[in-house]
Amino acid sequence: RDDVTLRNWLSVGQDALEEAIDPLITSIREQAVRAANVEFEEYVSLKESAIESHCEEVKRLESKLEDLNDQLTTAADRAASLEVLEEQDAVEAALTSHRSELEELLEAEQNGFSDKQAAIRSRHSIEVRCEPLGAAYFEYEKGDVVLTLGEDTAETQLRVAFGRGVGVMEPVCCCRCGTQLSAENPLSVVQGDVVGMCCSE
Repeated sequence: RDDVTLRNWLSVGQDALEEAIDPLITSIREQAVRAANVEFEEYVSLKESAIESHCEEVKRLESKLEDLNDQLTTAADRAASLEVLEEQDAVEAALTSHRSELEELLEAEQNGFSDKQAAIRSRHSIEVRCEPLGAAYFEYEKGDVVLTLGEDTAETQLRVAFGRGVGVMEPVCCCRCGTQLSAENPLSVVQGDVVGMCCSE
């Protein structure tokens, strides 16, 4: 039975903690989402620039191949033809490489760069878990203590809730304005009332 009671109180405490820190967690998650969005936008911008660069390079290399084909047909001798053919091979290899990279980029763009977006969001994601690390159980006797207070010729009685081993269990407040009595707001007895500093003047 005690175990069940303890688990119930732990659950209550955990719920209270989660409710208390929920605004902070929400704020941190919103910041993380904004950071992820900024990073993804920068990535997309970079890839769009790469696509544009590859497109321009493909056009340039295709034009270069056409020029080389013209040179091949007008080559003066075998040596000149071999030189043009070697250059053609190099241009075709570069063209194939750019086309392949461009195709991959265009496919990723068509899918919204979903893989990269998922990776960025995963890296910026925040998981919060509240787990009790320990619990303490206290038993104490509770009752009321009646204090007789006097100042000069004024005297009154004050009843406060008190627990053995715990002390005063409720704040003591000025009976006129309701402010809590403390070292900074010491009590006084005025016309039989327990009051704070502001009401004692």
